[in-house]
Amino acid sequence: PAEIPTERLSGRDAERLLSILSGRQRDVVHAISIEGMSAREVANRFGISEGAVRVALHRGLSALAVSYRGLDQ
Repeated sequence: PAEIPTERLSGRDAERLLSILSGRQRDVVHAISIEGMSAREVANRFGISEGAVRVALHRGLSALAVSYRGLDQ
């Protein structure tokens, strides 16, 4: 998945980016990227399969990468 260099984001930009995600995507991205949880831990937390976690993470990070590129324009 694409990585987003968060050190270059203002708080407002980060909030704007995260606001485009669905609730599930936002929860999964936060749990894995910020809290450092594994896909299995996230699946157990939210009562979903590990596959669903991976799909939500991929879609969320992809959406963030597209939106991040749009911030510079």
